[in-house]
Amino acid sequence: MSTILDPTSEIYKRTAIHCLYEMGMEPNVVAGELSIRFPGITTAEVSSWFNRFREGNLEIGEIVSINEKGIVIDKSIDLDLNEPESDLTTQISRTPHVNVYQQYTAQLANANQRAINLASLNLSSNLDVQSTSRPPKFPPLSMRAEKMLALDIQPSIEIRLRLAAHCIVLATTYSTGLKEVIRYFKRPGNQCGIKNEKMTAFTLNPYIVEAMEAFKRYIRADETKINLLAINSHEKEHDRSPFLKGVVEVFNGLKEKIIVETLEIDFDRRMELYTILESVHVGPLKNFIVNGNSSNQGMLEMGDIPSLAQHLPFLQVVRWSNMETNIELEEFAHLKVFHASVHKITKEQIAAYRNKICESDVFSESIISGKCEQDICEALKPYELPERFDDSMGRFIISDQQQIRFSYDLSDGIKLKKFPLCIF
Repeated sequence: MSTILDPTSEIYKRTAIHCLYEMGMEPNVVAGELSIRFPGITTAEVSSWFNRFREGNLEIGEIVSINEKGIVIDKSIDLDLNEPESDLTTQISRTPHVNVYQQYTAQLANANQRAINLASLNLSSNLDVQSTSRPPKFPPLSMRAEKMLALDIQPSIEIRLRLAAHCIVLATTYSTGLKEVIRYFKRPGNQCGIKNEKMTAFTLNPYIVEAMEAFKRYIRADETKINLLAINSHEKEHDRSPFLKGVVEVFNGLKEKIIVETLEIDFDRRMELYTILESVHVGPLKNFIVNGNSSNQGMLEMGDIPSLAQHLPFLQVVRWSNMETNIELEEFAHLKVFHASVHKITKEQIAAYRNKICESDVFSESIISGKCEQDICEALKPYELPERFDDSMGRFIISDQQQIRFSYDLSDGIKLKKFPLCIF
């Protein structure tokens, strides 16, 4: 049976409010936009709906009503007014709200049930490594999320959040191919303009506040794998400090850890880096790219945060710029790509690292800078001299088909890279 859409109905109005909420518009703007179609609508009413949507409550049916004063009237509450005075401990019976999003995820679970049943219930314990030095901040993922993670069938998204000159750009790309770019720009009076391909809106809130509210909605998407999470800001940007503070507050507000494959972040203080890293589920994170503040270079130490030690065995690519680490060089020998500054490089560290990468099947390249009190060439012996056309200092023959070439200078550090072995 077909359904006829009634543009004057409450359901139509509430659906319109939710659509404009998803677009990031302010309640007063939404009330103004809908006032022609619905003359009685108020900012208070719209604000109440917005609050429900932020809590994940998407029930907009006739069972719930919000009047022009913003007061929620829930018809699922059943009070017997003829009953005699009851004890204060008497509980009011209430039917639970119907959550549209929960219904959707339940349907998705049913659709994927056959595939999910193929997953082993005994996933690797490495996926839930927890620090023994302090209680875990987050509960473990749901069983369904872990199964989806094991099968790699969960929906995925790429999220890029970038601070530019008086503007924050939020770009998202879904696994379905859907792309969206929203710009939150600063207006006079510390107000905000919001612009995408289809619309431009204005709000009274600061642009960083509006951008973080939108960013929060993407980050909190249940059981969505984030293929790429990039948070970038040039260290000379005027609003970099409040921008990074807003990012940290978003991650501090998470109730569950998020699934991220590639994490790329800029930071000023190590606490910003640590807060974000602690919010990422251990195991799926493979690529970890960090750009520190060159004017406030800090030491990245393994003991500062348990999550760093937990993530490291699962990483494949590490690129740390403008920061130092005192982690032993051997701890990075399993990586495919490693770029970092090591606080103090010893002959023993170099020799152990060389031996391990020569045995590794995945090693591709590394660039290691830092203070070395001993002769690098001496530490890398034994090695062969380079070929005639090769500008490296030497090479290691690691198989019949592969070699690792190396070079060193004071400004660039040690460079090691795997190449095919050319035989003439």
